[in-house]
Amino acid sequence: MIKIFKNRLFVYIFFIPFMISIVYTYTMQSELYKSSSSLVIKDLSSSASPAVDLGIFSKSVSTSSQDFSIMEKYLRSYEVYNKIDKKYNLSSYYQSDKIDILNRIIIDTNSIKLLEKYNKNIEIVFDEVSSIINISFYHTNPKIAYDIMKDILGIAEEQLNILNKTNSQKILSNITLRVKETKNDLYKSISILEKYQNKNNLIDPQIQIEQKNTLISSLQSTLIQKQVEYTSLLNYTGKNNLEVKQLESHISILKDTIKNEKSSLSGDSKETINKLFFEFEKLKSQVDFNKEIYKQTLAQYESMKVETTQNSKTLQIIVNPKLSDAYISPDKLKNIITYLILLLVLFATIYLLKLIIKDHQD
Repeated sequence: MIKIFKNRLFVYIFFIPFMISIVYTYTMQSELYKSSSSLVIKDLSSSASPAVDLGIFSKSVSTSSQDFSIMEKYLRSYEVYNKIDKKYNLSSYYQSDKIDILNRIIIDTNSIKLLEKYNKNIEIVFDEVSSIINISFYHTNPKIAYDIMKDILGIAEEQLNILNKTNSQKILSNITLRVKETKNDLYKSISILEKYQNKNNLIDPQIQIEQKNTLISSLQSTLIQKQVEYTSLLNYTGKNNLEVKQLESHISILKDTIKNEKSSLSGDSKETINKLFFEFEKLKSQVDFNKEIYKQTLAQYESMKVETTQNSKTLQIIVNPKLSDAYISPDKLKNIITYLILLLVLFATIYLLKLIIKDHQD
C-alpha cells in the first residue's frame, strides 16, 4: 500500500508536472525575439554655450541620469504605448494566441494591464559609467520587434526636442522680461545723470577740473614772476614807488584769484567742483554698470533665440536596431532544469512530511 502511495506521490507531484512543463516549454511557450539599440543623449548646447552667465536665467545643463529618467518615464507611459498600439495593434496581440496561455491577457483587458504587459516587453537600462542607454523590445515576430524599436527611437527623440524647445521658450520668456527690466534701469540711470548735469550746468566735471588746474598753474606762474619783479624793483626804489605799489596790487589780486579758484575746486562749499565730480562719477558708474548688465542680458537673449530654433539635445545612436534571426527568450534548457530541481525539492519535502506523519501515527 505504501509502495503504491509512493508511486502515486512521485507521479502526481513530480512526474506529471515535469512532463507538463516539458510539453509547455517546447511546444506552447511563446518565443520572443529581441531588437536592441544603444544610444547617448548628446547635449549640443554645452559645447557652444554663451560666455555670459546670468545665473538663474541661464539654462542649467541636465545630467545624463536626469535625461535617462525622463526618457524612461516617457517611454513607459501610456501615451507612448497608445502611439505604438495604434500602429501595431498591441492590445489585440496581447490577447491573441500568438502568446502562450500563461502570458496572454485573457479576462482583464483594461489599460493598466495592457500597459503592464507592454512594460514587460520593453527594456531600458542605463550605464552610469559610460552614460549609454540600452533599449530593447521583445515580440514574437522579429520584424515587428525591429520596427517597434525604430519607432521608439523616433518617439524618444521627438519628445526630447519638444521638452527642450518648451524649456527654451520658458527661459526665453524670462530673459525677455529681464531685457526690458535692465533696459528700463539703464534709461532711468541715464535720466538721473542728465538731470544732475542740467542742474549743475556741467557736461563733464573732469574737463572742468583740468581747466581749473591749468588756470591755477598759470596764475601761480604769473604770481611767481610778479613776485620776482617786485623783489628786484625794491632793490632800486622804495615802497612808495608807484610801480612797486602797482606790483603789490597785482600780486594781491593774483593771490586772491588763486585762493578763490582753489576754494571752488576743493573747498568746503557744496558747489565745489571736486564734490560735483564725485557725485557725477557715482551716477556715471551706475549708468556704466546698468549698460553692462543690459549688454549681457541682450547677448543671452540673442543666444536663446538661436537655441529655440535648434535642437539643443539629440539622440546619438551608437548601435542601430537590427532584425533578430533567433529568439532570445525563453531559455528552454535552463527552464527545464529549473523545473526539475523545483519539482524534486517539492517531492522530497512532501515525501519527508508524509514519513514524519506516518511515524507519529505508528
